[in-house]
Amino acid sequence: MSEYTFEEFNHQNILGVIIIFAQSVRKMLNAYLAFFAYSIFSDGVGKYVWWFFGISLVFTALTSALKYRNFRFKLDETQLVLNSGIFTKDVMNIPLDRIQSVQMHQNFIQRILRITGLKIDTAGSSSEELEIPALKRKKAESLLELLKSKIRNEDLPKGDDSMEKSSEVLEKKSLKETLVNLDFKAILVLAITENHIRNGLIAVAFIMGYAGQYLDYSEQFVVDVFDDYAPELVESGIALIIVFVFTFLLLSVLLSFIQVILKFFDFKAEVDGQSFYISSGLIKRNEFTIPLKKIQFLEWKTNLLRKRLGFESISIHQGRSVESAGKNLLEIPSCYSGQTEKVMETLYTELVGDDYFFLLQPHTYQRAFRALVLSLFGIPFFLIAVMATEELVVFSVLYLVYVLVMIAAAEKYYQSINLWVNEEVIIYERGWVFPKRTVVKLHKFQTVELTQTVFQAKRNICHLTFSTAAGGRSFRFFDKNEMEELRDFVLYKTESFTGKWM
Repeated sequence: MSEYTFEEFNHQNILGVIIIFAQSVRKMLNAYLAFFAYSIFSDGVGKYVWWFFGISLVFTALTSALKYRNFRFKLDETQLVLNSGIFTKDVMNIPLDRIQSVQMHQNFIQRILRITGLKIDTAGSSSEELEIPALKRKKAESLLELLKSKIRNEDLPKGDDSMEKSSEVLEKKSLKETLVNLDFKAILVLAITENHIRNGLIAVAFIMGYAGQYLDYSEQFVVDVFDDYAPELVESGIALIIVFVFTFLLLSVLLSFIQVILKFFDFKAEVDGQSFYISSGLIKRNEFTIPLKKIQFLEWKTNLLRKRLGFESISIHQGRSVESAGKNLLEIPSCYSGQTEKVMETLYTELVGDDYFFLLQPHTYQRAFRALVLSLFGIPFFLIAVMATEELVVFSVLYLVYVLVMIAAAEKYYQSINLWVNEEVIIYERGWVFPKRTVVKLHKFQTVELTQTVFQAKRNICHLTFSTAAGGRSFRFFDKNEMEELRDFVLYKTESFTGKWM
C-alpha cells in the first residue's frame, strides 16, 4: 500500500517554487531577447533594459511563490482535480477517461534538485499538457500507478460475479515485456542513418527565422559589414560555395548525432496487454505511459540505409490536446522485424491469423502528375543557371537529364503505393526512398472526406482524407468508385462499433 494519499488535496514539494520560477524566467528571456538585441545596437538604453529585467525577476519570484502556494491537486474515483491561479482561482476537473498519456519527466534543474514532474495529456483540450512540475520521485510514481490502476478499472466488467475474472485478466495484461532497449552502439547506428540534410535545413530555417526578428535592430551593422567584405566575398566565388556546402554537411551530421544522443540516450520501450512504456533522454529524462486504447494509429518509417540494415522506426499517434498536437511525438526509433511483429500482435489482434486483405492502388494519373510537378520545380534553377553562365545547350541537356530522373522517381513512388483493407484495419504503404506504412483501425476514424478537382472529375479519381483524434492522412489519386465504397464501409464500421475507441 502506498504511503501517499491523494483523496485529499496535495501540495507539490517546496522545491516547486524554484521550478516554477525557472520556467517563468525562461519564457521571460524569450520576450526580453528583442530588447537585449536593441540595446546592443543602440547607445544609452542598455542600462534601462537591465533595470526592467531586474524588476521583472523580482516580480516573477513573487508570482512563483504564489503559484506554488495556490496549486493543489487530488484524485478521486472518476477524475483528477487541479486548483491553481494567483488572483483568480481556477478549478480543473479532468475525467479519467479523457487522459491519453501520462509522462514523468526531469529536466536539468529537476535532476539537480532530485524532483520529478508529471505531465498529463488529454484529448480535445485547447491548452497544452497539464503539469505537476515538482514531486518527489516516489510520490510521482505512486500517483502514476494510481492513475493507471483507476484507468484500467474503468475497462473492467462491473458486478460481483466478474470480480475474480477481472483480476485474472488484469494480472495477465500487466506482465511487461521489453520491446526495445538501445545501447550506445545502437544509438550511434541511429545517428549515422539519420536524414542529415533534413536536420541541417531545419536548423538553418530555425536560425534564419529567429535572426529575422532582430533584423531591424541590426540592419545597419549588417550593411556596414557587407560593404567592407563584399569584394572579397565576390572574388572567392566557387571556393566560398564549396566551403559553405562542406560546413553545412559537417554541421548537419554533428546536429544529427547531438539530437539522437540527447533524445534517445538509455532508450527503453516496454509493452504489456494494456500500455506502452517508453523512457529516454540524456539531459531531460522522459518516461511515458500510453494506454493501448488511446492510440489512434501507428506509422512505420525508414530510409534506404535503415531498410538495408533491417530496422525502422515507429511513430505512436495518440489523441492529444490542441496545443500539444505535433509536439513530443512518441517514437520507437529502432524496431526490427521480430519487434514489429510483437507490436502488431499486441495492438492489432484483429490481424493475427487474418491474411485476407483487399488491395487498392492509385490511378496512373498519380505518377504523371508527380513527374510534372517535380519537373517544373527545376525550371527556376535552370533559368538562373542559363542567365548566369549563358550556357544554354549545356544546361538544357542537364535539365533534360533531370526531367528523365524525375519521371523515373515518380514511377518508383507510384509502384510503392499500396492501400490494404480488411474487415477491421487499413494499412497504407508509400515511398521508396523514405518508405512509410500507416496502420489504423477502422473504428478510430472520426471523419472521412472525398475531394475532387475538375481535372480529376474527368478521370473519375479523387482524394480520400480521414481524421482521427490524433490527426489523419490522405489517400491521393484513387478511383472514385472504390473510394466511395471504402468511405461507406468505414462509416458503417465506425457506427456499428460498440467498444471503447478512446
